[in-house]
Amino acid sequence: MARPQDNRSRYALIDSPLPIYAKRPAPAEWLILALIVLLAAGLRLGNPGVVEFKRDEANLSRLALDMAHGESLPLLGITSSVGLPNPPFSVYLFVPPFLVSDDPVLATHYVAALNVIAVLLAYLLARRYYGPLAALTAGLFFAVNPWAVIFARKVWAQDLLPAFVLLTVGSGLLGFVEGRRAARFAHLPLLAVTGQIHYVTFALIPASVYLILRGRRRGYWDRAFWIGLLVAALLCAPFGLGILRAGGDGLSGGFGSAPTGESAGLGLTARSLDFTLMALGGTDIHSLAGSRAFQHYLDSAPPAYPLLQAFAVATLLAGVYVLARGVRGGPRAPVDLTVALWVWPIPLAFSITWTEAQLHYLIPMLPAAFIALGAALADVWRGLRAQIGLRRAVFAVIGGALALVAVFQAWLTLALFGVLNTVATPGGFGVPLGWLAPVRDAILAQNPDQVLFRLDGGAVGFDEASTVWDVLLDRAPDRRPIPPGINVFPQEPALVLESGCNGPGQVFPMRPDIQTGEPETCYRLRDWSHDDFRSDYYYWLPQAWRFDNGATLVAYRWGPAACLNFAWRLDGPASGPAGDAFQLALHLVDDDGERLMVADGPFWAGRYWRTGDTLVATRCLDESQFVEGATWQDVVGVRVGLYTLDGAGEIHHANALDAQGAALGPMVEVGLN
Repeated sequence: MARPQDNRSRYALIDSPLPIYAKRPAPAEWLILALIVLLAAGLRLGNPGVVEFKRDEANLSRLALDMAHGESLPLLGITSSVGLPNPPFSVYLFVPPFLVSDDPVLATHYVAALNVIAVLLAYLLARRYYGPLAALTAGLFFAVNPWAVIFARKVWAQDLLPAFVLLTVGSGLLGFVEGRRAARFAHLPLLAVTGQIHYVTFALIPASVYLILRGRRRGYWDRAFWIGLLVAALLCAPFGLGILRAGGDGLSGGFGSAPTGESAGLGLTARSLDFTLMALGGTDIHSLAGSRAFQHYLDSAPPAYPLLQAFAVATLLAGVYVLARGVRGGPRAPVDLTVALWVWPIPLAFSITWTEAQLHYLIPMLPAAFIALGAALADVWRGLRAQIGLRRAVFAVIGGALALVAVFQAWLTLALFGVLNTVATPGGFGVPLGWLAPVRDAILAQNPDQVLFRLDGGAVGFDEASTVWDVLLDRAPDRRPIPPGINVFPQEPALVLESGCNGPGQVFPMRPDIQTGEPETCYRLRDWSHDDFRSDYYYWLPQAWRFDNGATLVAYRWGPAACLNFAWRLDGPASGPAGDAFQLALHLVDDDGERLMVADGPFWAGRYWRTGDTLVATRCLDESQFVEGATWQDVVGVRVGLYTLDGAGEIHHANALDAQGAALGPMVEVGLN
């Protein structure tokens, strides 16, 4: 096989004049690589309790859990930050860990392990085309970069990207530059999968198009390529079907939202450049400590930001260098141009104010930037081959600075984990899973048949605490969130999980505030049953009023602060013509039946009703709600009903029934004592 004139002992040609580094690693390289992989694994898999698990993570986990349980096959993922429905492939990729365990910690280990593999893939790609020095440089700085570590440690679709991005670009180089048939088959399916993990992977399109067009000139649009295109289309089919079933809802108006503080219309912004330098240098991670603890974190970490900012600028300049070298041409031009088209689309695309840039949008370009840095350093090193003295000086200066950067970045990350795990970080990092785990373990250790949680708005999928605990308690057969204004007394004993540090039950305080020492929040766990319902406080209606959705109004009482409490007996799950989001109709009337006040409000979703439950709905009334001229003295009764609203805002009432089951109308009137 022919070899290029330079670097004869190092390169072999594979179907092109492209230099491929084919020599096996020396023992020293193996050792350094092993240390890099161990470092990457320690930073990503270590401190397993310091993991965020908020609404997005819980919603994604819920879809994956339901699929793992065989309960659904989602055709759409969770809604993206710009309002568009995400493709479902990120859900499919999270099914494997949830097949093994419903514990989100295992799923985060799965994500972290994929990101350790990504570090190894970055090394392999850089070594193949730029040599050992470039490979070790790329692997090291990808391994220790603080933001690369942060974005590798939770159940988040974006955190899956690095490994799939590297496989996609690597298959393109192998298939359309080196001529590998299997890689040509794999490239478009990998692009289809990667593109469905997160929309930001549109940034891979320029590099992919360049490689495919280059492959066409070399006759690589063969059967393998076309079969790969067909497979890619099949992989996108579930998302297409999901969009068709949704009627295209959400596909318009998502992009184009102007960044905060920007005027309407397209323009230029430096925000993208700021984020790029931040991501490359690993700076500003103190923001995760929130407004109250960030200074405590900075005081515990070395003053490394100036050096890391200089490193970020150098890395960005390396991307410029690789682009210029690719444009100039040469044996490595196809690889250089591919790397440049991988580095630059995201920073450039978000320099225009068509939508608001986010730091996590930079995830796909991080390995490319460090590969470019390694390529530039390898060129500098080769250029000094004949100048031994200068080479030693450069090694001492640049090598020492880079080593210091790597040490500082690892140190900053570990110091951050220590702060996040010990003090509250309001406005920053969420309550870590390690702090939530004892609450979860205490509940699941009792093998409860049902768990009620009274935490926030009670809307699973929308309200954060309810969404999170619905997933964390997935093993409990019956999980029911209780919204504000509702209290539920189940027929069978249950556990109830509440928020708040004061009150009965076992208290679990979360992280202390760094300034006051008070917990950021507490969870309380206690037993709960129908026996806790104080029936003697209520006026029991002479005639209970049953509605056709299975709810029966049985009693009421006035509480403090003009709060009216209605007790209902439930008869199993219920739904109406417009779903199960029932609303309580509440109209105060005078002795002529005229309405004096309308105080409608939320009831409880019918999916959570169980036979024998007693539900108390509380509505606190204010005299400002009266019609003009009316007072409390005018009130003699209240009309009560239940209804749902459809998408057009039309009301669908549940009808009250007489003793024979005939419909009486949508509301019943109760005289108030």
